[in-house]
Amino acid sequence: MKNKKMASFCRLIVSTITLFLITQQNYVFSVKQHNNRVRFQIQKSAKNSKKGKDMETAGEVTTGVIGPVGGIVGVPLIAAGSSMDKYLNNLKVNFQATRNCVTQKQPYDGVTTKNNEIIVKAGRKSSKYVANCFNSWIPKEDNTFDKKPKKLNFAVEGRLTISNVKSGQGVKGVTLVFDGVVLAQGNASGINNWWFGGTHCKRTKGKIISCTSEPYETVNGYATTNLCFSRAGGHVAIIHILACPK
Repeated sequence: MKNKKMASFCRLIVSTITLFLITQQNYVFSVKQHNNRVRFQIQKSAKNSKKGKDMETAGEVTTGVIGPVGGIVGVPLIAAGSSMDKYLNNLKVNFQATRNCVTQKQPYDGVTTKNNEIIVKAGRKSSKYVANCFNSWIPKEDNTFDKKPKKLNFAVEGRLTISNVKSGQGVKGVTLVFDGVVLAQGNASGINNWWFGGTHCKRTKGKIISCTSEPYETVNGYATTNLCFSRAGGHVAIIHILACPK
């Protein structure tokens, strides 16, 4: 009788250990880290359906120059009608994350940049928690979707740097710095999409937002520049840089 009880007890222990190992194995595989990539590129071909013009020539990149004797004078960094790639053809993009938000028990291993791509090393599991983070950082009118997400995989906030920008103000290789930029990944119809916004960004029209850079030095003093960022239809992994449409 004792032998039977001992055998039953041993089988129970073995079953418990086996179940634990299986559970742990499934748990490990459920929190896989991904290299989530989003690319920044210059808008070249999207048409303005009403005016039939390229979006990059529909407006101008405005610059507020702070003169040596004070006061701000509005001067276009890129004039209306100019081609964006003339000024941004060798641009380099960098992103330094200052805070992040991921779904509970999902991995996060920082943000890197390569070939104008921002790579967020994190797990892909959507949750209301991440969406709440995003919505508390960025109002809906300041992101490229113009609405509040219900669930997101992850969100990161940081400093976006766009360098090698040519200037018409006698300064070559201008570096534009945009603080408080937020990137997040969601999911729609089985496709991972990207949300973009910032604390220094405002909606211009449609799903385009205008972001103001930090002051940089020019021959006339210091200046800030507005660049616009768009979520292109069908290109869920590409954020376009364009002159702000009027």
